[in-house]
Amino acid sequence: MRNYEMSTDHDLKALLDYGTPGFPYIRFDDDIARYKGGCIDWHWHDQLEFVLVTSNSVICDIDGITLTVPKDSGLFINSGVIHSFRTSTDGTMCSFLFTPHFIAPTQSLAYKRFVLPVISSGLRYCALSPKVAWQKDILDMLFANAQSASEERELYELDIQIFVLEIWRILFENLKTLIAQTPDNRTIRLQNRMHLMLEYIANNYQYSISVDDIARSAAISTSEAQRCFHTAIQSTPIRYVLEYRLGEAHRLLQATDLPISTIAANTGFESISYFDRQYRKQFGISPSTTRKNCRHTFASKSK
Repeated sequence: MRNYEMSTDHDLKALLDYGTPGFPYIRFDDDIARYKGGCIDWHWHDQLEFVLVTSNSVICDIDGITLTVPKDSGLFINSGVIHSFRTSTDGTMCSFLFTPHFIAPTQSLAYKRFVLPVISSGLRYCALSPKVAWQKDILDMLFANAQSASEERELYELDIQIFVLEIWRILFENLKTLIAQTPDNRTIRLQNRMHLMLEYIANNYQYSISVDDIARSAAISTSEAQRCFHTAIQSTPIRYVLEYRLGEAHRLLQATDLPISTIAANTGFESISYFDRQYRKQFGISPSTTRKNCRHTFASKSK
């Protein structure tokens, strides 16, 4: 069983190809247990996302809330919202992602009336339950698409466009009152602060970083920085820094032939023994074993 990982940039933005510029839509069939630690780690994307749980249950951590989504239920997740998925029951799900302008061109009246109000609203997500009639309609459409959609079909792109418009119409029609409300300034402020702090960490992880430094990057107190991390990604600033450094070290071990001691120093670890200990905790193997497993790759590149 392969351990997949969610690849993100320094700001936790997912680095995946969500379709193509000409057809910005994609569906993922995810077996969460195949991901490292049984978790699709914290990430966000510009795309709008609909999720259908297809077996057992999936847990979504979003906006400081933990949602257990059972089989045949789902979620709508708005653009730009940081979230993660995990499972303790071998849960699987289908994720349907598309850009806002896939619904309508950005300069069109339809976009201004039916898309922009959603992505600029305080609506972060919406749980979809088969017990609610309009939500069941969306879930049924997601299920039908997951069962029948094939890129080899002659009218595939047209069918997908119609499918997206239909589920969007149902969502908008039933949430338009909520969507029309004033944006949630507290949530917007939280996201802005998180983006500033995550960017600071990405630019300075090689050096000594304190919680005070991270807080100052967003012009907030250390206690507020701690609260932001706990609410947004259920972690602490220092824990996130450690995990970020380990992730960068892991990448360098696989992609370069730099000495392990150099990689440790270049990713902010002052002690090679501390780096080795934390790396083993995070990845289950030593840095030297990771390097050994990748040695054949370096040999191939040098030929």
